[in-house]
Amino acid sequence: MGKPVKIADLAHDLIRLSGLEPGKDIQIEFTGMRPGEKLYEELLTNEEGAVATKHDRIFVGRSSDLNQNKLNNQLRKIELLVNNTSGRYSVDIRSLLKDIVPSYQHDIDKSEVDRKQLLEKIKASMEIVATLEEKID
Repeated sequence: MGKPVKIADLAHDLIRLSGLEPGKDIQIEFTGMRPGEKLYEELLTNEEGAVATKHDRIFVGRSSDLNQNKLNNQLRKIELLVNNTSGRYSVDIRSLLKDIVPSYQHDIDKSEVDRKQLLEKIKASMEIVATLEEKID
């Protein structure tokens, strides 16, 4: 990991590197945080824990006990629910997500979700799981 970089500084640099001038050729608009967006990303959550090593500044994350069959079944259930709901994020889907990711919290009540986009993400997740299974076998 390097030192943190401010997004505004990065945007200004990219605009200048493109041969343009920030604020003149391209405006930078601050829109605020979107629902679920984070100010920072934790490398390890408390649930994952970290194991100390002989070096005082190096820690190793504990691997999760991931059951591939259980995960595949849960993802298939979510896929069925997405295909068979009226386009709203149902309580059943949230419950399954909470089973898969215990730290999952749904912050927005009654939010609309684009079913097609969600289905694409689920299919992409299934492909990742299949790739992981191939590497394990």
